[in-house]
Amino acid sequence: MLPSEYEIYLAVGGSILLLLALLSAFVISINTSRKRKLKLEREIIETHYKTREQTLMQVSRDLHDDIGASLSGINLFNQLLQQQIRAGKKNNAAVMSEKINFYIDDIVTKVSDMTWLFKPGNNTVQSLADKVQVYVADIAGTQSIDFSIEAAPEAAQKNLSLLQQKNSYLICKEAANNVVKYAECSTLEISMHYRNEWLFILIQDNGKGFDNTVITNGNGLKNLYSRVKELHGHSNVHSEPGKGVSVEFSFPIAIISHNH
Repeated sequence: MLPSEYEIYLAVGGSILLLLALLSAFVISINTSRKRKLKLEREIIETHYKTREQTLMQVSRDLHDDIGASLSGINLFNQLLQQQIRAGKKNNAAVMSEKINFYIDDIVTKVSDMTWLFKPGNNTVQSLADKVQVYVADIAGTQSIDFSIEAAPEAAQKNLSLLQQKNSYLICKEAANNVVKYAECSTLEISMHYRNEWLFILIQDNGKGFDNTVITNGNGLKNLYSRVKELHGHSNVHSEPGKGVSVEFSFPIAIISHNH
């Protein structure tokens, strides 16, 4: 039995209503997703400009305190140096001179770091990678460690806030220092990747490693966790005896590229 004209109209109408319902659900889903993304972007913008001023003040205070402490050290060891010279104790004088040089190098390094941090155009992931490379090249060479550092193409030109620049650099710097001092490794690799509006930084070596269950609260790890927390990110430190150490941290950098 063939369907009546009324039944045909009813079937067509039902199909149209179903299509409209699906279309409406799709539009609502898109709008909801867009609103969620706009909210996230707004929160990131607000956090970015709020933390920038706070970071400027913090960096200024830290630089003032660090340089003040180094200058006090230089003054102290200079007085001791003069005493040793007058006493004719050349070996002791040489030790005092080395201490003074240490403090001078420390001041030069800190001023250089801050100059890089505030220089216009140095706010990209590639700039961070370049700065870390220069630093690691200086210290890795003393232990004959082969190292590589790479910012993936999708990450290289992403922009970072001042706080993200500062904390990322300090984390990489401290991790590299620990590798040179303690890892007894032959290779050090640092990579930076961007995925789903997050930056991922991995630092790993092939050294002697350590037992995660034993070493959990060192100052280095506390500094890492604290700095990553400031970035609203995540961190993971994994190691096993004889299998090196991997330090990975990540944080959101969505839309900073459009507002920096």
